[in-house]
Amino acid sequence: MKRNLIVQTLLLSSMLLILPTPLAAENTPPFSAKIQVSVRGSENIKGQAESYINRELRSLKDVVLVDEGAEWVLDIVVLELKTQRDYISGIALSAVILNNVGGTFLSILIQNKELASTFGNLFFFYPDHWLRADQPEKLRELCAALVAAFDNNKLEENRKKWRKIIQDSEKKKP
Repeated sequence: MKRNLIVQTLLLSSMLLILPTPLAAENTPPFSAKIQVSVRGSENIKGQAESYINRELRSLKDVVLVDEGAEWVLDIVVLELKTQRDYISGIALSAVILNNVGGTFLSILIQNKELASTFGNLFFFYPDHWLRADQPEKLRELCAALVAAFDNNKLEENRKKWRKIIQDSEKKKP
């Protein structure tokens, strides 16, 4: 985790060195995160889980759900837990969270969009894994908890970095 943060910081710092001009806050778009959701698992509940997760993510004002070009990938497996006699005794939800480090900042920092997208797709990190199990009727709550944890632990960190970049660019203005 600490290594990922060091690599992210070094990448961002090196990108700042190649900027032709300081970022202008009035020309800088607000923070936005492109998120791709992939759900696999038990046929009976994977559609419900995907719907709950997408609904929760769409409720976040600065999130855009995408099929490709994602800055974050939530790779989710949802399973029904069954006894030997096929009684559904619970559900398990596992989410691997992948971060494309180059995504959010690189497209702004490098003015050549083709170059930004090429390099942006090379820098995926695996910053988190979330695993929970509960009663079968708690699927919606598990999905909501996953999105809340992702928002609080990952997206909020990026929002703070984004605000800092804008504040620092304002200080550099002539």
